[in-house]
Amino acid sequence: MIDKNILEKDIIPELGLEHLSKDKQIALLDEMSKVVQKRITLRVLEEMPEEEKDEFERFLDNSSEPEQISDFLQKVIPNFFEIVQEEIVKLKSEMINEFSE
Repeated sequence: MIDKNILEKDIIPELGLEHLSKDKQIALLDEMSKVVQKRITLRVLEEMPEEEKDEFERFLDNSSEPEQISDFLQKVIPNFFEIVQEEIVKLKSEMINEFSE
């Protein structure tokens, strides 16, 4: 079950980082996005049927548009959006827990 409350929270105030410059906030969000993308890719590869993996690799190798990749993933992984949301919630939760300790 996806925690919509965490999914919708703005992570910067949750971490108490409003004092950072906008550039540093953007850099942090960019790094977090990269982590989430890597996690999503790993989950997708775990769930993707073996016969679809070659095609997925071609999309990545050809630097395809994100919309093309997303369309493909939605076709081969019915719960793709749920995976995306789960990975976002996991990272946000980890960050919030780490900063609150």
